[in-house]
Amino acid sequence: WVAAVDDTAVLADLPGFEALADGPFTVVLQGRDGVGNETNVLRGFVKDTEAPTGYAVAFASAFVDVSVDDSLALVVTGGEVGTRLNYEILAEMGPERVTGEALISASPQTVPGIPLAGLPQGTLLLRASLVDVAGNQGPEAQDQTLLGTTLEIALRVGWNTVGIQVEPLDTVDEVLAEAAGRPPLMRTTQGVSL
Repeated sequence: WVAAVDDTAVLADLPGFEALADGPFTVVLQGRDGVGNETNVLRGFVKDTEAPTGYAVAFASAFVDVSVDDSLALVVTGGEVGTRLNYEILAEMGPERVTGEALISASPQTVPGIPLAGLPQGTLLLRASLVDVAGNQGPEAQDQTLLGTTLEIALRVGWNTVGIQVEPLDTVDEVLAEAAGRPPLMRTTQGVSL
């Protein structure tokens, strides 16, 4: 603990500081000039030795469609107002990453507008923590989301209906190849099921 005035240390150890409970307190600084005039200055401080706890940080959605969105959002729940969110979003299969920070002013709070530029399609991993004004860092929160493109397609081969599952990251060629290798689920002729 050091109190400084104009970058000069004036108090190296505050007597009784360790015994103070976390919370606000006031220090009275007394000064006397060469003529004997005295001045008291009150300074308010907050003792905070505990890191933020009990919060969660997650992606706002489990899938982000890059054909629609150019950014993503995080949601912080249980966050201490006044703390700073530090986050890192990285590609699971690559060196690409996005880092940033945001001030927590409410809980829950959405942190929008995190740019996707430079992040590849695939799984994105989140590492985040809250840091309070005293510099205490809370535990790391983790989450993941899938970054990709949703395709809406209709496949009809003659009168045959082909049932396939399309994953968000499937290409059109992969979908067509899978459909070509599947037997028809139902064949209809003039409205009659066979």
